[in-house]
Amino acid sequence: MELIAADGLILELDVSDVPVNPLEELCSTLILALQGISARMGWHLEPAWCWLCFEWSGSTVTLIVLISDSFNSKAEERLRITGSVQELVLPWYRALKRFSSRSYGADWPAIDASKIKKLTQVVQAWKLR
Repeated sequence: MELIAADGLILELDVSDVPVNPLEELCSTLILALQGISARMGWHLEPAWCWLCFEWSGSTVTLIVLISDSFNSKAEERLRITGSVQELVLPWYRALKRFSSRSYGADWPAIDASKIKKLTQVVQAWKLR
């Protein structure tokens, strides 16, 4: 996974689907974020972790990226950006939709289609607000 911030910061992560599929976790996190609920998910880097957090304050959302040496160790903040849903949440949705539209065979498990469908419904409802 590669995250490129507007300030030029590039964060490249070699993520694992063990112990859980992080793309399904991302899907669930985005569903919550689009409903105005602060949420976070973890990318397993074996043994390190990267935490992706969406925190709400009024009508803005803050994206926070934290890195830790292990699941239970203290995490260090690598990125903090505050903006709109269009700037910070919807790009993750679009990337996830693109990724889930392809098959990666044994290299990466598929995302549960019902979760992607639910996420798409939540995005459409958010856009109608």
